[in-house]
Amino acid sequence: MNTLISLENYYDVFIYFCFFLVLLNLMHAYTLTLNNPKNLRFLRSAGVILLVLVILYVGLRPVSGKYFGDMSTYYRYFLNYQQGMDVVTNQDKLFHYYIKFLSYFLGVHGFFLITMALYTVPMFLVAKRFFKDYWFYAFLMFVVSFPFFSYGTNGIRNGLATSMFLWGLYYKDKKILMGVFFILATLFHK
Repeated sequence: MNTLISLENYYDVFIYFCFFLVLLNLMHAYTLTLNNPKNLRFLRSAGVILLVLVILYVGLRPVSGKYFGDMSTYYRYFLNYQQGMDVVTNQDKLFHYYIKFLSYFLGVHGFFLITMALYTVPMFLVAKRFFKDYWFYAFLMFVVSFPFFSYGTNGIRNGLATSMFLWGLYYKDKKILMGVFFILATLFHK
């Protein structure tokens, strides 16, 4: 769990980091041409580092309902499932079974970290598939977009469902697999 940054500044640090990253890329764009091999190597490295940093930063945040909205609700679900409670909801059942499954062998911070990875990795994959050598720019746009942090910390079910949908798009040439991910997205959040 990340306790280096106070809760009231957690979102601000993320936003300033994104702003710095965009400015850094803007300056980098003035020094190298888009298709320069040095630029492409830099983009690949920066993209992987961004993926790991975002998953760790958002996934290992402290539990807080005040600063991260519904996070405390998911935390309570996790603790209840960890203590043996049955899934009793009829809504978004797959999401609740997902929480219950992870509660058997992970702590709550492991749950949020895995969830953040499942939310972020499909964006990474889709960016790489559809934007080829320039995937970093698409992935950066996902990360700095308005709903990214919110879906990763508050509307977690929404974020996972959206990422499952994107993951389905990744398999555009495999219609059955695409359909499976679309169904998963619906079962995670209708």
